Amino acid sequence: MKIMRKFILILIIIGISGCKKELSITDFSDDFSSYTSELRIEAILNPTDFMNSIVRVDKTILVTDTTLFNGRDDNGDSIIDDYAEILPLIHDSTMTSVLLIEKSSGNIVAEFEWQVKASKIEQYHYNDQDDTFEIKEYYYSGYKPKNQYKDVQIEYGKEYEFQITTTDNNVITGTTACYPPAELVMDGTIWDADTLLLNSSQNNLVQFLANNNVSLGNFTFREVINNDSVSFSHSAFFPPSESDKQGYSIFELTQGMFPIGLSQVTVSILDNNYSQYFISSLPLRDEALSNLRDQNGYVILGIAGSVTNTTLYVNNIL
Repeated sequence: MKIMRKFILILIIIGISGCKKELSITDFSDDFSSYTSELRIEAILNPTDFMNSIVRVDKTILVTDTTLFNGRDDNGDSIIDDYAEILPLIHDSTMTSVLLIEKSSGNIVAEFEWQVKASKIEQYHYNDQDDTFEIKEYYYSGYKPKNQYKDVQIEYGKEYEFQITTTDNNVITGTTACYPPAELVMDGTIWDADTLLLNSSQNNLVQFLANNNVSLGNFTFREVINNDSVSFSHSAFFPPSESDKQGYSIFELTQGMFPIGLSQVTVSILDNNYSQYFISSLPLRDEALSNLRDQNGYVILGIAGSVTNTTLYVNNIL
């Protein structure tokens, strides 16, 4: 009898686990019926290339919004619900003012204006027809410095504040301070003009010094196709290690991290607010994640941060 009970219990469990029903996300639309779209902002200061500073302003959307997520190839590029279809519909170009302010003096450093092609996203796509990957580039819109501010110089360590004014006169602010760029440090380096040479006969541990307070760096590798073209290869985020040099931490890259042949390498040093925004598992609403506030002190989704870049060419010869 006990064996029979166990057998029946096993059959019941198998039966329950085998009963699967595919549910549509729209089945839960009533749970979100009172949701109101809000702003999500990423304001990023770039001191090494100020004109590439950017303020991205988007409207939040629900995954139940089938006008955006319709599962169709609306633009004929053979990819379902891609960036090219969605981004233009969530960008918000209605800000009445986007400014960068020097925090201590309150002086305006720069005014920003809306640009349809403010920057781009590089994304891998799998082609199942020939089992290959291709890289797609998608432009997105945002606010960038007006051309008259191209000679602006940003001081490291000084606080700067983004001030964003909406059409209903809501003023959103967020503060950042930039770290100096990473510094390449290698003994016995071999250079060909402006290109660092790596080969298997050397001790090819490539090291970059950074401010001791830096908590995260981003390393982007692009293969050089010709004099006018580079192609995204891969990127990696990781924290620095302790350095023997007082006041500095160190990033160490092995030779295997670099693409074979000629590549362009960008080392991006993130301020701590932006670093936490990348790696934290906190919800976007958490005040410890977002440092953006409106004039009433309410948390605004997103971040005000900075990225300081160092770019060099590397020829990896095995």
